[in-house]
Amino acid sequence: MLLWRWSISGRRVGHWVSLFLIVGGLTKEPLTLWRSAAIRGDSADFAFNSRAYLAQKLMRSGGRHVVFVRYGPRHIFHDEWVYNAADIDASPIVWCRWMGPSEDAEVMRYYKDRQYWTIDVDGGGVSTRVSRYPGTNEYAGQVRGTK
Repeated sequence: MLLWRWSISGRRVGHWVSLFLIVGGLTKEPLTLWRSAAIRGDSADFAFNSRAYLAQKLMRSGGRHVVFVRYGPRHIFHDEWVYNAADIDASPIVWCRWMGPSEDAEVMRYYKDRQYWTIDVDGGGVSTRVSRYPGTNEYAGQVRGTK
């Protein structure tokens, strides 16, 4: 009631402020539902470019893998790709942040028996590109990235 009567310099603006708050509250829920659907992978594009989808493709290709993830400037920080199983060494896929050739070489020396990949993630999973780690040719092209 007080907000409805609110005025600035003698002009009553409370009804507009009230209307703004009501409309804002009504539109927040559909936007939240839309975003959570994208996170769950209900969208075909998101599912095709998701971490789970790419992990499944790597598992189907066989062997053991190390995936270096590079995040782009439009990456949504809530969409984390780098996390691993409890027993990392026994896991068929090890996920790492890309740190550059010299730092990544240490990981490659430790996991000698694996195939090495880079995944460029940008835009909340909408834009994802998978490729062999530069300089490693074995098994090239077995796992096709995304659209």
